[in-house]
Amino acid sequence: MRVQINIHGDKDVSPEVQAEIEEMLRDKLERFGDLFTRLEIHIARNEDVHARMDVYRCGIEARAAGKRPIKVHHGARRPDLAAEGAVVKLITATERRVARKRTVSRKGHVL
Repeated sequence: MRVQINIHGDKDVSPEVQAEIEEMLRDKLERFGDLFTRLEIHIARNEDVHARMDVYRCGIEARAAGKRPIKVHHGARRPDLAAEGAVVKLITATERRVARKRTVSRKGHVL
């Protein structure tokens, strides 16, 4: 599984934080084995005018071999927390897709 991290418009995200995010991704997604061929992580800082603070937005696009990519997004005050929230959403979306593949209809068709 290849992991590519893209930081948009923020030089405050250090290489150590990027390495921590990549390690966390690999740890949490290792149970899916070789299902994903590539993960693209996009982290951007947006200013929330209502809360008057910076909010980091993390988007993950997981590409599975021969399947449509799964895309999730999450926002948080820190980039590592945004990435962690996005990974939780990715795990949920992946489990749903795998469960849907194993579902059998009343007529015996695999859905």
